[in-house]
Amino acid sequence: MAAALVALVVVPWFGARRAEEDRSASNASLSGQGPAVSADDAVYFYSTAAGGVCRANPGDATSVEVVYPVDSSSHWVTSLAWDASGGRVLFVLENYMDEGSCPEVHSIAHDGSADEVIYVGEPRGRGFDTFSIQQMNVFSDTLYLLVTQRSEAAGSSFDVIAMSPDGSDQRQLCHGSGQVSDGVIVTSERVYYVDNHYDEEEGGAPGTVYSLDYGGSSVEVAYQSEEGRIADIALGGGNLYVWEIGGEDKGQSIAAVSLDGSDARPIYVPSGDTGVRLLAADERGVYVESYAASRNMPEPEDWDLLFVSADGVTSRVLAEGLTIYNPTVNNMGSYLIMSENGQYQGSVGERVVILGGDGTPLIEYQLDGQGTGQ
Repeated sequence: MAAALVALVVVPWFGARRAEEDRSASNASLSGQGPAVSADDAVYFYSTAAGGVCRANPGDATSVEVVYPVDSSSHWVTSLAWDASGGRVLFVLENYMDEGSCPEVHSIAHDGSADEVIYVGEPRGRGFDTFSIQQMNVFSDTLYLLVTQRSEAAGSSFDVIAMSPDGSDQRQLCHGSGQVSDGVIVTSERVYYVDNHYDEEEGGAPGTVYSLDYGGSSVEVAYQSEEGRIADIALGGGNLYVWEIGGEDKGQSIAAVSLDGSDARPIYVPSGDTGVRLLAADERGVYVESYAASRNMPEPEDWDLLFVSADGVTSRVLAEGLTIYNPTVNNMGSYLIMSENGQYQGSVGERVVILGGDGTPLIEYQLDGQGTGQ
């Protein structure tokens, strides 16, 4: 059944592009497993349960159509983006069973036709020697890729590569050293990345978020944790949001800091027996998974969806007792797309749900043509 989608906020026109870019950049960073993107009056998402890249109406639970079939026993889709000027869907396709294969960026028409490969990476590799296209986004008619390399000899590094959405005019914007698996955000101006330094003699040290401008002329510390490891980051409303995991005597928390590094403050500090996870962000604040933490049950059976304001003053429960396992959330501005994911590449998008910005469940795509809604 169709359902009305209510906008989350009204953003002045001059700030709308920045707000959209921050949301999109945060989505790409936080939902590498379970990617989704909105395009005009449709949504596109990847689902192994449905069998590939899907197109659906955000208000119609029975509208799922597989526009690009993917064999999930060997391949998976790690990123999705929308080229508005060309009216095309972009996605990263990777063969995770073949270490000699190269990840590819595909461009397709809205119905899945006219498939073109516009970028081919290096061989995937395995173990300590790997290559990955970790993120992809389109800002102002420019396609941005985050590619990461790791080798036993040279260590870990990353590059931000820009090009036209058709694959032409490829150029490197910046190069950085370090492993970025713990959080990285690519914008049209710079990249923010997490370094959880580990010293073999001293052990772990508090994590740091760095800001690197394109051209590599300026590397700045955007945030220094006093709690412990930084698990992930997001952007919204001129804030950098940081999900921190403390040591044995400290729990998890969410902090916010202005993009110039000032005004760092905790915005959500739950009790010690509560686990948290940063799911999505926008100009108002963050969406957080909250659950009862237990050493005997590292993965919660159910959890609550919270919204925490950017100033930390407001924290409210949007939905209770959710059973979506290992969720990823894509914030589309007027609604949320939530995916349930397993623990490996062949179990992404086992369930796909659309929620209102207030946590109201609108529809669930059952991915078999029999979706549910209200």
